[in-house]
Parts: sequence; structure tokens; C-alpha cells
Amino acid sequence: MAFIVRMAEEKDLKDIYNLSKSVELFNLPPDKDFLQEIILISKKSIASTPIPKIKSQYLFVLEDTKTKVVIGTGQIKAQKTHDKRANYTFQILQEKKYSHSLDIFVDHKKLKLTEDWEPLTELGGLVVAKDYQGSPNKLGKLLSFARLFYISQFVERFNQRLYVEIAPKSQALWKSLSSKFIPLTYKEADLKSKQNQEFFSSLLPKEDIYLSMLSEQAQKDIAQAPDKSLPAMKLLEKTGFVYRDEVDPFDGGICLRGRVQHLPFYKKLCKTTVHSMDNLQSISKPLEDTDKYFLLSNGDTENFKCALVKPLKICHYDSDIQICCEQEILDSLKIKSGESVTSFVL
Repeated sequence: MAFIVRMAEEKDLKDIYNLSKSVELFNLPPDKDFLQEIILISKKSIASTPIPKIKSQYLFVLEDTKTKVVIGTGQIKAQKTHDKRANYTFQILQEKKYSHSLDIFVDHKKLKLTEDWEPLTELGGLVVAKDYQGSPNKLGKLLSFARLFYISQFVERFNQRLYVEIAPKSQALWKSLSSKFIPLTYKEADLKSKQNQEFFSSLLPKEDIYLSMLSEQAQKDIAQAPDKSLPAMKLLEKTGFVYRDEVDPFDGGICLRGRVQHLPFYKKLCKTTVHSMDNLQSISKPLEDTDKYFLLSNGDTENFKCALVKPLKICHYDSDIQICCEQEILDSLKIKSGESVTSFVL
């Protein structure tokens, strides 16, 4: 059984819509018109002459090649910030107070609204169908890594600075703080923020906010990820993303930052020749068993296809790496035996 990550197509609308109904993601709502628009924008973004970076959005799908069903999605917004749109977060600050008369130290945490105007590429919308979660085929890893693999191959389409918001553990911060200043429902405010975040700066306090003034639940859940989001967060941290005491102003969800030049995929991209097990006679060098996994891509921005493969055999010759896989892997990547592809060794 083979699984690939590729770019979304119009034919995927039904499957993506079904996925959207199983999750609560504002950037993947169960709205066919909205999803159709994302697919169209993605197709314009991957074109050889793409639309402007500030309008580009990439929609990736994870496909079960046996059933031809889309079982996951992931997104990249090429440029979240520009001269009319900043990115806002709450910075968590530490403060120590001391009373001479009581001879007591008290530690406090504070929130400070910060704005970031520098170019920023955002990753989001990572979904794997429930029936496929926990699969031994490492589907979450494939989908998460494929987006970063794509960025590493086509760096000119993105910004060096990368940004991810992790789902919050609860909406306690919204209920205890942000909703007191933003007269919208949580859903309305989050949808509005996808278009423009100016109201963050205009309505939220610019003064330091002491966490001790908020509800116990808000203090407990801020900067905490739900169990279901921990695997995705750990994968991102393995690829160089870091937490810098920043949270989403809505709900206190963790914000991670990274840089393209720090991605292992960017630093160690290589070429690998892929052979079908049906065509081993074409390899003149000794073959060995391997326990390594390879992330493989056809290197095509418009017809991008990516697979996570554990080769049946491997051959090293100087700087050349050749691997042998089942024919279905080659078929899924639309490559021929003996063809060279872009790769990364995990």
C-alpha cells in the first residue's frame, strides 16, 4: 500500500469537504464554496508563473493510492504579513516582585501584545482522517514533512521566517480575557482575523496583563497543547521550530517559529536514483539491506508528489545513493525505474 502527498485538484473537493466535517479548523471549514476557492488559489500558486506571494496559498493532500481517496490535508500561506497586515501574539513575560516589609518574593507571569510586520510564511490546516491516525505508515510525519520539503525545494516562493500556531488546549483565555475586549463570538473573531488582524491592536490592551488576574483555567491552559496536537508539535520541533514564549491572542495556543535555512530538508537535500525491485539487473554495485527512511519527491512544483519510503535495498557508491522499492512506489511518484529524484534521508 502506497501513500503520497500531492497538490490539491478540483476532483478532490468532495474528499476534502468530508475531511473538513470531521475537524474544527477555521482554515478548513465545511463550506464547499470556501474549499473550492482554496483549491483554485493553490493551483494559481503552484503555477510556473505564480500569483504574488501575499496572495499565494498552497493546499496539499494526502492520498491513499490504493483507494484514490484523499485522507489528509496540509496548508501553507506563503506570506501572512505585509505592509497592511501584522501578525499579533501575546508574549509571556516573567516578573519578580519583592516586599521589604513582608520579606516576600512573588513571581508573576504577564502577557504583552506584540506585533510582527516582517515577512512571515505560515503553516496550518494539518489533518489526517481518523481511521488513518496512528498508522504504521507514518502518515502524519509524511504530511507534515512534505510541506517543509516543498518549501526547501522552492525557497523563492516563500519567506525565510516560518510560523505555526498549535491548537489550544481550551478556549479559557478567550473567555477570561480576549472576549472582554472583542465584541464578537470566538468563531467570528477568528474568521475576521484571517482577513485582517488590525482589531487586535485597536481593541486588546497594550498594557501588561497579569495572568494571576485571569481564571484558574486560563492560567492552567495557556501555552498548553491538547494531547492530539502533541505529535504534530514534536515533529515540528524536530525540524527546527522553537517555542519562544508566544501564544495566540485568542485562545493562548502555542506559537512556534522557524527559519528555512534551519530546516534539515533544506540543509541536506540530495539526489537519489530509484529502481524497481523488478529491475535489479540494472544495478552493478552490491546491494545492502537498510533501516533508513527516505523522503522522495519528483521535484516538480506544479505536479509535486512526495512519498515516505523504506527501501528494500540500498546501494552507496561514492556520493551516489541508489535505492530499490516496490513498483507501486514508483508508480505513485510517476517516475520510471532508474530515474533520479530529490530526497532526504531521515
